[in-house]
Amino acid sequence: TNTGYTWTNNTWNHVAYVRAGGQITIYVNGTSVYTVADAINYTGTNMLVGAYYDTAYSVVGYLDDFRYTPGIARYTGNFTVPTQAYPNAGFVGSSSYDPFFFSTSLLLHMDGSNGGTTFTDSSLNGLTVTPTNATTSTTQVKYGTASGYFNGTSAYLTLPSSTDINLTGDFTIESWVYLTSTPSFSMVIGDNYGGGDYIEIGRAHV
Repeated sequence: TNTGYTWTNNTWNHVAYVRAGGQITIYVNGTSVYTVADAINYTGTNMLVGAYYDTAYSVVGYLDDFRYTPGIARYTGNFTVPTQAYPNAGFVGSSSYDPFFFSTSLLLHMDGSNGGTTFTDSSLNGLTVTPTNATTSTTQVKYGTASGYFNGTSAYLTLPSSTDINLTGDFTIESWVYLTSTPSFSMVIGDNYGGGDYIEIGRAHV
């Protein structure tokens, strides 16, 4: 679905894809830009970050601080976007505290050296993330030491088949996105769950 929201290139934008009570809301920079009913349970395989589920339509630019939280609709109305990296702690009193950290299934800060190929899942799951032509980059960074660079044609991150990343019930998927150009499609996340159902986030027009 094309929401009609016109994307701004060459700047960081926060994108959140939230399902609450069978309704999807897409937020850009904390403001709702689209809502649609959706109660499908996406429980298949082929989840990629940075490209469509068949590896096409790679992001043209950078991603930083990618987070998936199942079972939780973190945002149920317009909100102030994060002003620091997503926390790695779920304990009250921590210098950086996330009350939903223990529910977070995937947390990619995209930190590393320029040209690096290690993408660490900082959630408690510690999922193995496999890059294909995607690297960490210090050229554009929102938070931390680096971001993930995707070349727009053949770069993506593959996530393992795991119930930890099933999309059922309420959930929140969010990331900082820096596009250097906007082709017809530029996917932040793609997944094909069989039966003709699929999910895609991150069109040039969100």
